[in-house]
Amino acid sequence: MLLILMAKQCLENGVLYDTKIKFTLKDLVSLGFYSSTHTARVGFEHAMRILLNIQIAWTTNKKKQTHGRVLFTAYDIENSKCTVTVNSEIDWSYIVRFYTLLPNCFPSLPLKAAVLLYTVMYLLRQNINTILTSQVFSIRLSTIMIRLALPSLLATKNPKRDVLVPLQEAVSQINAAVQENDLRLEISAPEGSKTTEILDNGKMIIHVGGTPLEYCESIPQRSRAKD
Repeated sequence: MLLILMAKQCLENGVLYDTKIKFTLKDLVSLGFYSSTHTARVGFEHAMRILLNIQIAWTTNKKKQTHGRVLFTAYDIENSKCTVTVNSEIDWSYIVRFYTLLPNCFPSLPLKAAVLLYTVMYLLRQNINTILTSQVFSIRLSTIMIRLALPSLLATKNPKRDVLVPLQEAVSQINAAVQENDLRLEISAPEGSKTTEILDNGKMIIHVGGTPLEYCESIPQRSRAKD
């Protein structure tokens, strides 16, 4: 989530122009990560204590010396507003190269739609052979529910409101923002299926063309993941 927010708030063309990622405890609750702002505060502080110790490392060729830098240098919560400070000493262009594959609309999408689009593009490479054959691949809705931190069917009494509708909204937001010849998303399930049946057995069908298809075609055969 932090990398997605950083791409939206702090990066432009791979260049870091702001070191502060900002969001609220209510954002964490609305995304389904926590049940209340109290548990969100506890969970966020616990996660940040771990994240502040995560480093990227590299080795110089000449002296074979290993260097390291933390990704995030500080965090703060004030009046339920969270701030995470990004390490400006890191060349983020190397870390966010993946985002160059994402459509230009990615930073402006609502967070759930951005996470869904990120998930689709992340899984795209794993399905290259299928895409090159039919220009289509699919993802189980149960997989997407986990990626978007949506409630499980056992955790909600209203799966249509809490799960299916947010999925449909994210799909609509992506389809409205992305060029039609690049990507088109649709939720697929047998006609007449109940909400629980759709979420249990349904799939998201992704039609691929344009730039994403050109990317798939540019990957050497030996580098392609097996479907």
